[in-house]
Amino acid sequence: MRRPCKESKEQLANLAKLATHLESLPANYGHFDMSGFLDIGYGSDVTAASYAKTGVLFIEEGTCGTTACALGHGPAAGILLREEDFDSRQCAATSIKWNSYQELFICPDDVTWEWLFGGGWDENQRTYPNHYAAAARIKYYLDAGDVPTNFRDEKHDHYMDSEYFEECSVPYLKKEIA
Repeated sequence: MRRPCKESKEQLANLAKLATHLESLPANYGHFDMSGFLDIGYGSDVTAASYAKTGVLFIEEGTCGTTACALGHGPAAGILLREEDFDSRQCAATSIKWNSYQELFICPDDVTWEWLFGGGWDENQRTYPNHYAAAARIKYYLDAGDVPTNFRDEKHDHYMDSEYFEECSVPYLKKEIA
């Protein structure tokens, strides 16, 4: 199956920057969760909109439960949202159009989306820290130029199966983790 388009140099650079950021986080980093773009924790002074514009997710050490997925960590990696990535019809806390923001990283393609940013990986990644596993999938994608052939051919019906990660992405994990 052919992809509808290929990423631009800027999109590839943003993916590389995101992978580098995810790898720079400590192994016990507790603010990563592939099941949601951004979940602002109880007691936080941060709103989704302020985070998206500044990249500052944690104002105080005691903020409880704030998490973000790989794409949700984009602003923290320095890839801030554009004006068109906000929905002015919603309140500031929920105004991010993540499907628009993802275009800073990839061309619209459901299979590529699932490989890089799919929420199902959260259930599968118990062996390796989720943020390192996400970085490894991004690095695989940057190196190969696509998702694994079997993943694309099977229309990612079983993308939570660990075989795809083990076979393709483990070589891209940080050396001290693999």
